[in-house]
Amino acid sequence: MGQPPPIDKGLASGLVSLRRPAYNSLRCYCRCLCQVLLAKTSGEIGDKVSEVATSLAILITFLALIAFLGLYGYRIGRKTVEDYFAASRTMGSFVTLFTYFATLCSAFTFLGCAGWGYSRGLAWYGPIGVGTALISINFYVFGYRVWLLGKKFGYVSPPELIKDRFGKLLQTIYAVVMVIFVLPYLAVQAMGAGYVLEELSQGVIPYVAGAGLITLFMIVLILGGMRSVAWTDTFMGIMMLGCLAIAFGLVVKNVGGLPSVVERLAVESPEHLSRPGVGEFFSPGVWFGFILLWVVADPLMPHLWMRMYIPKNVNVIKRMMILFPLVCLVVFFFPVWIGVMGYTVIPGLEGPAVDRILPLLMVKFAPAWLVAIILSGALAALISTADSQVLALSSILTRDLYVPFINKKATTQHQVTIGRIMMIILCVFGFIIALRPVSTLVGITASAFTGIGVLYPATIAALYWKRATKWGAVSSILSGEAVAVLLIYGVLPKGFSMGSLPILPSLIVATATLIVVSYLTSPPPEKRIAKFFDLFDSVFKSS
Repeated sequence: MGQPPPIDKGLASGLVSLRRPAYNSLRCYCRCLCQVLLAKTSGEIGDKVSEVATSLAILITFLALIAFLGLYGYRIGRKTVEDYFAASRTMGSFVTLFTYFATLCSAFTFLGCAGWGYSRGLAWYGPIGVGTALISINFYVFGYRVWLLGKKFGYVSPPELIKDRFGKLLQTIYAVVMVIFVLPYLAVQAMGAGYVLEELSQGVIPYVAGAGLITLFMIVLILGGMRSVAWTDTFMGIMMLGCLAIAFGLVVKNVGGLPSVVERLAVESPEHLSRPGVGEFFSPGVWFGFILLWVVADPLMPHLWMRMYIPKNVNVIKRMMILFPLVCLVVFFFPVWIGVMGYTVIPGLEGPAVDRILPLLMVKFAPAWLVAIILSGALAALISTADSQVLALSSILTRDLYVPFINKKATTQHQVTIGRIMMIILCVFGFIIALRPVSTLVGITASAFTGIGVLYPATIAALYWKRATKWGAVSSILSGEAVAVLLIYGVLPKGFSMGSLPILPSLIVATATLIVVSYLTSPPPEKRIAKFFDLFDSVFKSS
């Protein structure tokens, strides 16, 4: 099997390089000013101002609708910890499906997937479309048991569940790992907002201002907690689906149809149509690595894990298992093809610039009002993920770090207040990391998902293996994260990736360590085991 592609250092650079040179913002403003000054006639200036005004009016209307839903959820919320972080576990099938889907589909989906379709070819659809659809397996393997435990014991954050199975040390480790690896993924959303608003306003709103604007909006939106986030996610998920479909149809029409694109690529860049993709990037090992990455990491992302706490009954989870794969196969088809078609229209983009291909195509082919609507769909994708990420991380920081270590007697209302303060801090941190985009959206996402995916063996053991011990879980996570970080930073040779992605060797090491150390250490107390497995036995025997 061939060597894997170079390890993307997006996570490493994203955590270290936190500043974007000030001249970039100045350059954006100067570019906009020059465009106006160089306009040939006052009519051109008037048309440009009118287009920008139309785009901004549509954007403001979209944000106002989202804000209304968020504030309404804030008003009717019961101000309890369970209601704030888990919507009192009362969500039905439609809202649960779309809040999970919209939370999953971030700026990575709308912009990053199109960017990799542009730079890697149609081969990208297999790992991303099929791999994401396979997440539905975990609705039963992982989600059902998490839902049972959450409903029985009132969990609202992921590490709370782990604490009752493995102890306080594991609760802290899970909390730290989730915060460290989700923060760069949160920055992906701010980066996407900067790209979209810069194109939407034709440079009037520069990248930094766009990222900052959406950050401020998210702070307002998430104050209402899970109920507000779930409702706005549902609206934005529907909007995102529609906008992707419209964008796909628009590009197809302007490039002369899919057969025409295929014929042109067959001559100009046949690699875009090949199974290995451009540069033979998608070897069988890399294909498997990406599918494995989505299957094991997505469900453990704290904002998606918490979605397993909110269904009102088990039938909601069953319906999600059927509908979610169908939605994924359709959704990821659109951006990948848009990126591939974009290569025939705007060639020459490289590095992080490939993530701009979708907004660039919209500006090129659509009238200003339609561009604004479609790119608002991109904003819907990133906002629906970012608000959920911030809510999840704030629950972890509040319930798993603040209460155990700082204020054990914190009241319910005090915890909600601390959660809101944590949200503001997290939004600011995500914005700071986004100030200097050093990698593609896919690169940063893959690095963040690898760190979270390492938790999978210990998590499954907590739910299924009675012999798994605290020290087995601790050693599993520490050894797996060590391998992941060393591969991401390029310290270990490429051969350690086994022709795949860093997630594969990291999982192998984490799983082996978990088993060996668990058998070498004393079994967990019967009382701790009984809390989980007595519940499982009673439910499964009765059914």
